Amino acid sequence: YYLSISMAICLQQRFAIARVFTKSRCSHIDLALLHLGGTKILGILLTMDAKQGVQAIEIIAPHLSIPIHYNDYTVMKSSLEEFMQAVTEAGLDQRVRYLSHGDTYTFDVSRK
Repeated sequence: YYLSISMAICLQQRFAIARVFTKSRCSHIDLALLHLGGTKILGILLTMDAKQGVQAIEIIAPHLSIPIHYNDYTVMKSSLEEFMQAVTEAGLDQRVRYLSHGDTYTFDVSRK
């Protein structure tokens, strides 16, 4: 699976690392856990917003993505609803699973 990093230097670096990882170490990611929320502190983006979350799905190309961390704090600026709309607009609805707080999700790991 792929777990996005909540705090990072910049989004482009995260995606570059993901591209290298997926191409060199595995050709298929079963599940991506995407930190969302669009949080900025002092102008520095700490978590992806809705648009960047969709870009992550397109770049990493997981079988399934689960958004996380999107409403944990009051500083979150990009809502889950914004992400859901962006996912729908990108035609990626079948590749995203939404969980409520406290829900669990069991997934099988492919052997690809």
